[in-house]
Amino acid sequence: MQFNFDFSDPRSLLYVERLPGRLNAEQAAVLLGFQAHDIPTLVRAGLLKPVGGGPRNCVKYFHSTIIERNRLDERWHDKATKALLRRRPAETRKSNGHSQGEPSKPEPELAMN
Repeated sequence: MQFNFDFSDPRSLLYVERLPGRLNAEQAAVLLGFQAHDIPTLVRAGLLKPVGGGPRNCVKYFHSTIIERNRLDERWHDKATKALLRRRPAETRKSNGHSQGEPSKPEPELAMN
C-alpha cells in the first residue's frame, strides 16, 4: 500500500519510512518536539547547524540524520530546553518594554476623586 504525503504539512514527516536528506526549520521542529520559532534560538545556541550557510534571512535547512540523532539524544534535549528557557525571559522583558538589567518602573497610581 502506498501513501501520498503532503510535505506542506510538517507533521506528515512523522509517518514516513525514510526522511528526506534535508529538512526546513518547521519540519525539524516537528521531529524534535519543539516549535518552529524555537529553531533560531537553538541555532544561536550552537545546538543546531544549518547546512549550506547563507545569509541570515534565507531559508535554513538541516541534515535529517543529525536531526534524528538529536531527537533520540536525552542530553541534547536537556541542553536545548535549557537554552530556550534562558532565551524566553529575555524575550518577555523586550516585549514588555524592559531591557535586560533595567528595573521595571512602578505603575502610576490612579487618582480616585
